[in-house]
Amino acid sequence: MKPYAKILHSIDTEFEKALQELRSDPVFLRTDWLYSTDDKARIAKIWKKIVKPFGLLKKIIRSMYWRSFFGFWNKNSFVVQYASITTYYNMVYELRECFGDHEEFLRQYLDDVFRENYSTLARYMYHIRFYTILIYPREYFLTLRDEVDSSLSQVFDRPERSAGRVEKRFSHDWINIWYYFRYRITLVISWVSKRFGMFISHIYFSRRDSGRINQENLEKILPTIKPGDIIISRRNWAATNVSIPGFWKHMSMYIGTGEYLKKEYKESVSKNLIDTMHYIIEAVGTGVHITPIQNLAFHNDYLGVMRTRFSSARIQRAIQKTLTQVDIPYDFSFNYYSDANHVCSALITKSYLPEYGDDEWLHITLSRIATGITYPPHDILKKINTEYGAPHQELDFVAFIDTKEKTGENFISTEKEFLLTIDRSRLSFLLP
Repeated sequence: MKPYAKILHSIDTEFEKALQELRSDPVFLRTDWLYSTDDKARIAKIWKKIVKPFGLLKKIIRSMYWRSFFGFWNKNSFVVQYASITTYYNMVYELRECFGDHEEFLRQYLDDVFRENYSTLARYMYHIRFYTILIYPREYFLTLRDEVDSSLSQVFDRPERSAGRVEKRFSHDWINIWYYFRYRITLVISWVSKRFGMFISHIYFSRRDSGRINQENLEKILPTIKPGDIIISRRNWAATNVSIPGFWKHMSMYIGTGEYLKKEYKESVSKNLIDTMHYIIEAVGTGVHITPIQNLAFHNDYLGVMRTRFSSARIQRAIQKTLTQVDIPYDFSFNYYSDANHVCSALITKSYLPEYGDDEWLHITLSRIATGITYPPHDILKKINTEYGAPHQELDFVAFIDTKEKTGENFISTEKEFLLTIDRSRLSFLLP
């Protein structure tokens, strides 16, 4: 018989070492709920160590299950299976307990990046092979000490650990089941949102077939814009305006002319870009795309431009990061923690999140919309208003193209008026 007592002890040791490394990671010191590229890289490295002991336990559980099944009731197999299953259960319990307030991010990140993630590890516990064993009380398990192979004696000395009590197990199972159903519900909501969103994105309660920004005003501000500048925009009478909080509805980034992009980012952009054309990058219903700024401007009635106070090297890294996201799908569930999909504001602000410890980065606060955690485009205007004139101000005003809805007049406006748009209604019929 295999030395299962030693194998289980080895698995315990390996798991506790990896879990301790995870517990001591600086990611758990974060209170802003924003996670850097460096944070994610460390978590990914530790996760690979955590998954390994779970894989070893699965092999034992599977082998014991079928051995018991075909050999009817074998006490040796039952003892090994009971010890393995309770160990697996407790490992999952301790792992989730370790997540603490960062559980939502960690679940989402692991689901996106790893085939074997927390969700798959937890769902394995709700197999019939687990419950046919967990129904037996520990007291019964201990009575088998003298009836099994002597090599298994140390298995009975293993501590009951954190999830031994029924009420703790019930609470743990309830949370896992809730997250599982929420994930399924989110998929349904995302599916509905995608189709509904694509449908209403083309609905305008106006006979106009374009926005009010004109070529003349766009050409006036183009000389003032630099690559890396953040653009927020809005079109009146769009059906989507009702569902997105605040006056400003969309966010994009100016990334330069075709000539500039082919010179500085030739490995990341198409050779078909027109040298003299000015381009932005944005996330829309069809995904992340590079498009001429004229397409954005002439589709909208208002356009505001802001610039970060970061170094040119940091801004270049932000542009490069957005370029790597081209063709990634749109995030109809509005989940900021997902790197597999992007909503417009997440694409841009994530490019300015910290990549390592002392990096320059945008300090933002996330919001919850429906089932997702996101950053509405209007919130970046709140940020510049809140920080205006302070030493820690991170954004500067660059340009603002304004419109009077009642008269249809389109004009270049001031920084003061741009900041005051924070008080404008999201509803088009209430605008001057």
